[in-house]
Amino acid sequence: MSIQTRYIKAAAAGGGGGGSTPLNTSNLFKTGVDTSYVTGDDGDLQRGRGVSFFTLDFNNGFGNTNRFTDDTGNQTYTSEVIIDWSTWNQVDSTVLAYYKTPLSDSPLSTHLSGQPYTRNSLSGWYVCNVRETTNIWNYSVYRNPFNYAPFNHSITNSRTSIWTSTFEGVTGTSTLAFFHYQTSLNISSQGGGRSAFICRTYTLTELGL
Repeated sequence: MSIQTRYIKAAAAGGGGGGSTPLNTSNLFKTGVDTSYVTGDDGDLQRGRGVSFFTLDFNNGFGNTNRFTDDTGNQTYTSEVIIDWSTWNQVDSTVLAYYKTPLSDSPLSTHLSGQPYTRNSLSGWYVCNVRETTNIWNYSVYRNPFNYAPFNHSITNSRTSIWTSTFEGVTGTSTLAFFHYQTSLNISSQGGGRSAFICRTYTLTELGL
């Protein structure tokens, strides 16, 4: 029986079917902010999936509740592969992975022309789009939302700012792309030298699951 068939049967059974409970992967994940400053703000209401920014409300493929693991289910990141289990697609048996070390500062056109990249002996790594980068923003980190474990990327100047592969849609011929500078999302000509995160969709088979 395929994973998709098992998933559909579990959903139809309302979470029964031998203890298989369908996961909620549709709602947005928590922002990471857990301190409230005004009644009704994000830190107060804590909307979003997950127990916290780092903790899932279900077991990941390796059988623990860590949102981020390496490709062996641990958190040592020897391979520099970061699996984000908040993106687990149980229907297709896939999950999104990020590479810990970003591409060094170059024009976006250079980053894009080098695609697809090979990392951890696997091809198919691409420059993250703006949704994929903001997905890993931890809004509780002061002025540096990528500067937390396991990413630990501090943006201190333009070279360490992060390009995305998303261009501003004006006329269809825009040369302005989005990039992250600390807590700001900006647009700039693709000629500027900036870093870039790359990501890849892993199958559970590639993870040995």
